[in-house]
Amino acid sequence: MLPDPIAQVVLHLQAHFPQAQIEVDPPYSSTGEWFIDVSCGHRWTAFSWHQEQFGLYPQNASFGERPLRRVKHPQTVLEWVEQALRAQDLPKFCTAAKSG
Repeated sequence: MLPDPIAQVVLHLQAHFPQAQIEVDPPYSSTGEWFIDVSCGHRWTAFSWHQEQFGLYPQNASFGERPLRRVKHPQTVLEWVEQALRAQDLPKFCTAAKSG
C-alpha cells in the first residue's frame, strides 16, 4: 500500500498525464526511501519520498545521486514533475486520455 502523499501525487499525475508510465519502487525496509519514475515517450523525471519529505531529482540523475532539493508538499512535487515533462516538449499523446 502506498503512503498517502505518494498516492495523492500518483493519482494526480494519472489524471493529467494518462499515457505516462509511473513506476513506484518501494523501499527495502520500512524506514527506507520510495522512488517514483514518471515517463512518457522518451521524457523522464523522478522523485522520491522518505521521512515525510519528497526528493526532487534533475533530468539527468543517475543511480545513487542525491535529490536537488527536498520538499514537504505534494503540490510542489506535482509542479516539479509537470514542469520537467513539459520542458521537454511533451508529446500530445502523453496528455491524451487512454483508449479502451
